[in-house]
Formats: sequence, C-alpha cells, structure tokens
Amino acid sequence: MDFPVFSVPWAVDLIGKKSAIHRDRTFPWTEYIAVKGDLLNVKRVIRQGGIWLYQVTGKVYPCKKCYIDSRVVKLSLRSEKKSVKPPSLKRIIENLKLSAGSRYCWGCNVRKGIRDISFFYPEVKNSPGNWIWTFTGLDCSGLLFEATNGFTPRNTSKLMKFGKNIQIEGKSVEQISQIVKPLDLILWPGHVVIVLDVNNVIESLNYELKKYTGKVVISSFRRRLGEIMKYRKGIDNFNLSAYPPGKKFEIRRWHPEILQKGLNR
Repeated sequence: MDFPVFSVPWAVDLIGKKSAIHRDRTFPWTEYIAVKGDLLNVKRVIRQGGIWLYQVTGKVYPCKKCYIDSRVVKLSLRSEKKSVKPPSLKRIIENLKLSAGSRYCWGCNVRKGIRDISFFYPEVKNSPGNWIWTFTGLDCSGLLFEATNGFTPRNTSKLMKFGKNIQIEGKSVEQISQIVKPLDLILWPGHVVIVLDVNNVIESLNYELKKYTGKVVISSFRRRLGEIMKYRKGIDNFNLSAYPPGKKFEIRRWHPEILQKGLNR
C-alpha cells in the first residue's frame, strides 16, 4: 500500500495529534508518499515508540535518512529496477486537470490520500485535521509527480536539473507566452508552476491572498507569470546566474513529445 516516508523517526509519535499540525496546516516531517512498487534501500532498523521503522534511501526522493513504518514494507534481497515511462502529453494534462481543487498537502503526491492508514494508526480516525493524517492532497511537485505516474523528480531541486532550460532572459510576459509549450515548468527553489497551454497554468498553493487556502488551482498564464515577474527575474540558466536565488526563476522543458518536435524542426 502507499505510505508516508518521514524525515525524522519521531514523526510516527505525532500522527493524529492536533498540536503537531503547524499553523500553515502542514505536517512538515513528511518527505513524500512511497507508492506501491517503489524500491527503497534499507540501511538500518530502529524502534520508535513501540514501532519498528526502517531507515531508508531511494531514487524517488533524494534523502539520506528517511524513515518508513516496517509494517508496510516487503523485504527482498534482490536488487530490482523500476522502469517508468512518461504518459502521453495529453494524458498528463488530463491528469493535472483532474487534480484541480485538490487540497494542498505538504509532502503528498497521492491526491486521494491513504484511507487505510488508520489500520496502523487508530488515533487518526477521530483526530482533528483528519485529511492531514490520511495525507490527502498534493504539494507543488507532488502534483506533477502523480500526473506523470512517477516519471518526474519528486522535489523542485531535482526538477531544476530535469529537461532543458528555455531562453527567457530579458523577455516580457507576452514574449514568453509565445515560446512556452504545454508542460513547461516555471521553477524556483521550493515551487513549480506547470504550463497547461498558452492560456493557463496549474499549481498547488498553500498560501494565496494572505490566507492558507491550500489547494490546486488553475489560473491565467499571463496573469500568473506577471505576478511572478513583479518579484523575480526570468533567467536562462538558474545555476549560472549571479542573480539572488530568491529573485529569479527559470522555465524548463522536459516532455519527450515536445523535445522531439523541437529537434525535428
């Protein structure tokens, strides 16, 4: 079954407790949701509050020390490889649109959540913020990760090295709108906005209009890019630019169908 992977072992002691939910409606010790079939490398076994945990690493999420409940893991001595192919451009866009309106959930990449988690943690059933404890919703990179069936990297730091960067430096909103393609990624450390088409983008936002609205929203491409460019400068290559990280963004292209079209021209 799908199950959360945590950044600290004592996160399991906090599940179901109202005091563990931050004021921004997040449980920040969730790294990501490991889905059925994910391959994890077990480094050690530890006991936390009566529960045996595995300290794990994996290729899906780049954490050196992550923890998962041992009760949901099937151990194997064989080294297997999980092959993931990207869905079609059309299918990914359809998946993204189906996610509109889903809750924002820190570290989450399964919008329908983990309904059976109360089998392992009974305190979840009657806990305030139950949707947080069933890990229902998506964060910004989790939105894309689920829509691509796990083909894309699971966090923004990896997404910023994924695909190829688009030349946008010095261009206006209108000029950029003429060169973007579906599924291009507007990126900076900690957030990603996904282009649906020349008119719309989609993203999972926790904070909007001075409120923790916490949902996946579709908005106007030009309006949203204009908002971003009030505070950030479009850069051709984020890592090579001397501009402060908090004041710049880049756009990356990654889907094979779009990249192949560019090569064939």
